[in-house]
Order: sequence, then structure tokens, then C-alpha cells
Amino acid sequence: MKLKENNDFSIIIDFDKKSPNPSRVFKSMASLIESFEQFDKDLVKHIDNKIETVLILEDVEKGSLKTILANALRKIPDSAISDLDYKKIIGHYLLKAKYIALNALEGKVLLTDATEIEVIEMELKKAASETGIDQIPTYVPTNKKTIIKNIDNINQSLEILSDTDKVSYESPFGNASFNLDLKIDVESMEDLITEEELVSNSKMILKVKKPDYLGDSKWSFKHGNGTISAKITHQEWLKDFQNRKIDVRPQDSLVCMVKITVKYDYNYELISTTHEITEVIKINPRPSDDNQMSLI
Repeated sequence: MKLKENNDFSIIIDFDKKSPNPSRVFKSMASLIESFEQFDKDLVKHIDNKIETVLILEDVEKGSLKTILANALRKIPDSAISDLDYKKIIGHYLLKAKYIALNALEGKVLLTDATEIEVIEMELKKAASETGIDQIPTYVPTNKKTIIKNIDNINQSLEILSDTDKVSYESPFGNASFNLDLKIDVESMEDLITEEELVSNSKMILKVKKPDYLGDSKWSFKHGNGTISAKITHQEWLKDFQNRKIDVRPQDSLVCMVKITVKYDYNYELISTTHEITEVIKINPRPSDDNQMSLI
């Protein structure tokens, strides 16, 4: 199936058909589709926050795993400019934006410099002008925060693949290859676009969802209705945990001191909020079933 002229694009994963762990191909494809959906949603927010965008599955081809998708828009406002084909120009812009981001990253090994992000930012502004997006009164240019977040999402979708796999993107506006070797230092890039940073320390009770047994990744915690990812830098406690002197089970809670860092960009828009556990004070075990029954 060939791409239609207007709004179709393809994600292709070429893989060794005799390679182990075949599920990685499907997991990566699903994650890439979700990443592109989020990218489209973030881009559309800068055009008109009343519009919703979805990806529609057009076809799947075998050989390599080739997924053909199409952009579709919902909730087009009645106030849309009469002399512009709203759906057409937005669809073209979304296709071109994905190509711009991927094409800019080809050949890059390590992304730590905000200059690359500025190039993508300028190219997106140019694409908005070429497609007529900038004629829409509600349009606001996409910012660096949005670009960094979505590049990181796409990059994480590729991590499960092997070194011999190849991934590419096809669209009417150009083709690009995904760079499986690309490493992104998101924190360093955020620092380059940060205008103000606020740091506070707070005592918190965090319920364990997913511990880190290796010591170099973040733990996942439940806090209220949300989820917090935090690295534990209390080295003495961490060493005892890794040596099995401390037992922590899912749904146990850590009473701890947390360093909270909030970064804002030059427009004082929120860039990120990070959490770091500097001290684990104690562990609150998960209430036993007997205790829960007695409370009932």
C-alpha cells in the first residue's frame, strides 16, 4: 500500500527474522505510535487547544514491520478560518513536524547542546509559515520544552531494539531514519533553557510502586492520585537495601526527606519538576490483611 498524498505516514522496523526476543519489535512499534500521538497532541495545543488529534491505523505490511498511519482531527472549532482548509493544513504540518525532528537527529550520537533544539524550533516555525498554520489566530510557536520532551519519548521507544534493527519514517514531506545510537542528556538540555530554578526540601510519605535494585535508576512511588519518580541518594540506606539488610516490598511506604527542583524557562513556563530522596527516615510497612479487616 502506497502512502496517500495528504496525511499518511509510515513507521518501518527492519529486523533480522531469526533474531531472539521478537516481541521487542512489536513493543517498540507500539511505543513509537504512542510517542507520535503525544507529539501530535502537544503540537496541536500550540495551534488551538480545542482541537483533538488521533492516529488512525491504515495498514500493516509484513516483511519488515511497516505500519501505515494517518492523522485525523476532532472538534474543529466553528470559528475556523473560512478561506483555509483547517484539517488539511494542520495534517500537513503534523507530518512535516515529525519529519523535521527525526531528520535533525540523524547522525547525532549525543544530544547535550540546546543548539540542535533551536534548529528544530526554527524549522517548525518555518513549517508553520509554509503550511499557513501561523495564519491561525490562536497559533503559538512550539517551545523547546515540548520538543525536548517528545524527542526523549521517541528515543525511549527505541531502547528495547537490538543493534541490528533499523527504523525509518516515510511521509509525503520526506523520509528519515531513527538513530538507535542517540543518547539524550535531558537534564543538561533543560539546564540550557532554564531561566529560574526553585529548590525546596520537604518531608513526604511515598508508597513504593517499583523499587530500583541496581542503584542507578529512579524508584517509582505513588503519592496521592499521582506517580513520582525519584532517585535515592541516601547512600548508606541504599547500600543496606542492596545488601538485603533492609527489606522493602511493593506498597510499603518510605518516610523520607525529598529535594524538589522546579525549573522554568525564559517565558517562565514550567520545564520540569524532579524529586530526589536525600534521606530515608523509616519504612512504613503495608498494613496487613488482618489490620485492614479489623478496620472494616
